[in-house]
Amino acid sequence: MEVQLPDSSDVYRFLGKYIESFPNGDYSWHGRLALINGDTLGLDSIAGYLALIKKDSAVFGEMVVDTHYFQIRNLGGGVGALVKLKKYVFDGQSCGVPSDTAAFSGPSGTPADNTTVCPVRVLVLFTETAADENEDIEDIVDLAIANTHAILRNSRVEQNQLSFVLAGTQVLPEEEFQFSGDALDDAENVAQNPFIIGLRNAFEADVVMILTHRIYDDAAGIVTAIGEDETFADEAFGIVQIEFANAPQYTFAHEMAHLFGARHQGLDICNISPATGGRPFARGFQVVKRKKEWDTVMATCAANQGRIQNYSNPEVRFKKRRTGRADRNDNARVLREEACRVANYITTENPSVFIAGPNEGCQGDVITFSAIVVGVPHPLTFEWRTSSDGFNWGPIQSTTNTLTLTLPSTIGEVVHIQLVAGNANGPQNAAFTSIEVVDDELVCFRSNAQGGSSPNPQQATPPEVSIFPNPSSGTVILEWMGPVSIEEPVHITVRDLVGRAVMSLERQMPERERFTIELDMRSQPSGWYMVSWQSEGQKGSLPVFIFR
Repeated sequence: MEVQLPDSSDVYRFLGKYIESFPNGDYSWHGRLALINGDTLGLDSIAGYLALIKKDSAVFGEMVVDTHYFQIRNLGGGVGALVKLKKYVFDGQSCGVPSDTAAFSGPSGTPADNTTVCPVRVLVLFTETAADENEDIEDIVDLAIANTHAILRNSRVEQNQLSFVLAGTQVLPEEEFQFSGDALDDAENVAQNPFIIGLRNAFEADVVMILTHRIYDDAAGIVTAIGEDETFADEAFGIVQIEFANAPQYTFAHEMAHLFGARHQGLDICNISPATGGRPFARGFQVVKRKKEWDTVMATCAANQGRIQNYSNPEVRFKKRRTGRADRNDNARVLREEACRVANYITTENPSVFIAGPNEGCQGDVITFSAIVVGVPHPLTFEWRTSSDGFNWGPIQSTTNTLTLTLPSTIGEVVHIQLVAGNANGPQNAAFTSIEVVDDELVCFRSNAQGGSSPNPQQATPPEVSIFPNPSSGTVILEWMGPVSIEEPVHITVRDLVGRAVMSLERQMPERERFTIELDMRSQPSGWYMVSWQSEGQKGSLPVFIFR
């Protein structure tokens, strides 16, 4: 599909990346817009995003091209409108933050693995004024959930590691709660309101988000508390001004991440909304390239190019720049590690189907996806299908709980995957995911660990680097031998064979003949792992086997 904006000669091609389609014909379609220069199209030409949702007979969504923002609004009767949005940035902080600056030193959570899924149920309430001023308010809610999912996947937080389920939507009557106009007071009071708490329990929601309309002059959103651990279960409430729920602010996704413990960037970036508490790696990040600035979702520095659809993650690049540092900017890690904690705030028996597997792979990789079915009694049935466009699905490729694919050889190609699973004699549920073929040295290590050849010859292991002991029962040493003089820090990532990063760190390499880094693998299960590193003029990988 090609897109051309009004009063512009530029033509963009839509590259679908995340597509969900449902038996009733509804779908959610999310991807990138790439500028076409003549007959050429390259991944370096990515200029924006497009999200489309079809619900019943209506189509709605949003489009972002560079610093231009558009809503695709449903007017009813099969009629829609493309509405250009005015970019609005608060002079001060765009997110009200409770006065919690204490450092968090408690244990991290455990990320979901191949046998675990942690869907977080969200109840969305909205004020009567917000509903009156936005006839399509249900569309805005659906789009906010879809955008948050896209931001998670762009940040390599996989579907089984964290997904949101819309538990319900409902108007919040004025007689049940009166907003004061003070964001901090309102955020505290919603968590103590019996009517709101009753709705949360009735809908079995782990978290509650309330959409308002132009109540505050100094905040696009706020949370009751930044949720560091399970003691914050009774404070998992957020308020979002509906004008900023989606592009260009993505305040819904911003406030949602606060409920897991994610925080703003630190004072070393700008003097707005200091993030001095919490986990040391829980900060947002601002990407800078040639005097252009882009904020990740949790950054509030008012970057001159606006926010991008990414949480900070040192393993992910935007415009060929990393979107974080391992020691301080990894919101994605926070979300992965704390998902199961938040998902267990309120338990529910509603059945869910999810797919475990990576969203990125390399040319010719052999990837196995696993089915995760929760809340459905055995025996179970499985039907796997694939598609190149997310709409036209091929024949059944597997009827077991796994699907194994060989990725195509074209960089940028996306394979869409559908799973229908459930009880053999009961209702069936659907799950969707996709995997993109990338050319990224931080991703393309799995085939080496499985005994295959690397699709990228430049990733051959430098002879002066070794890892020992191998096999190991826990701690391993990564060693550089020979003259080392690298100004940039070395970035190290440890991945399992599914492609998920289980460890990420950054170290400065001193100028000396021998340099070692100790990797503590004692918390990881037995199996093969790939240890990869990259720094100025040097990159490579080595497999290591951990046994118990």
